[in-house]
Amino acid sequence: MRYRTRLVVLSLGLLAGVLFALLFSKTTGSEVSVSDEGPLDQMDRSGAAGAESTSEKPRGKRAPPRFNVPPTVPRILTAAELFMKQPRPFDTFYNEEDRDPAWAPQMESRLQARLSAAAFESVGLEGLNMSHVDCKKTTCRVELQYSHELRDKVSERAFADGFSRETDPIGYYEMQTGNIATVGGSTRVDEVTKDGVKYLRKTVFIGFGSGAMDPTRYPKWSESKKAQAEELRERFRLVEQMRREKEAQKTAVQSAAAKLSL
Repeated sequence: MRYRTRLVVLSLGLLAGVLFALLFSKTTGSEVSVSDEGPLDQMDRSGAAGAESTSEKPRGKRAPPRFNVPPTVPRILTAAELFMKQPRPFDTFYNEEDRDPAWAPQMESRLQARLSAAAFESVGLEGLNMSHVDCKKTTCRVELQYSHELRDKVSERAFADGFSRETDPIGYYEMQTGNIATVGGSTRVDEVTKDGVKYLRKTVFIGFGSGAMDPTRYPKWSESKKAQAEELRERFRLVEQMRREKEAQKTAVQSAAAKLSL
């Protein structure tokens, strides 16, 4: 009887040991199977603290090499562009500039072609001549000559076309062919006598923006302005129409006031 009891106890102990071993193997196997870290991941995790104490730095993208880049040089503004920012008498810009020996002769040549006697005659301005042109760096001074008779003729023609009577020959030329420069101003008209003949000499200072600055591109720029001449004429006609209407209203009010005073 005692022998059987010991045998049962031993069998139960062995069975319990087998069950415990099986349970332990399943538990450890599941822990390994759920881990998705690789060897390098585990090493980085376990050695993170040690990496901070060593001189080696973690690998990463290298910074691009540094070069000594010169600062951007701002573009020098032309007198026309400066005038747009801060208007003042345009002849002061011309007087402040030095002559550019490369640019000035080329632009003078372009203006001589643009303001030639043949060009004036093509729009009925016989007798209008450019007597002098002098360019600096971005500006030019232009002198034009015409008679009193031509001035009066142009004034009447301009008024008949819907423009102001104050339109002079060069102004009429620009309305027919487009602007000759980006900016123009500080005009002066003097009466000059030569060989007993009186005529008018008009001096005008003109400046060129970036679009018209290059003498090689100036003819193309002039053509683009010629295409816009009709729009320019309509603008002047509208201004003159408003002026005439205002003048007519003023005259009507004065006439009515005169009748009431009688």
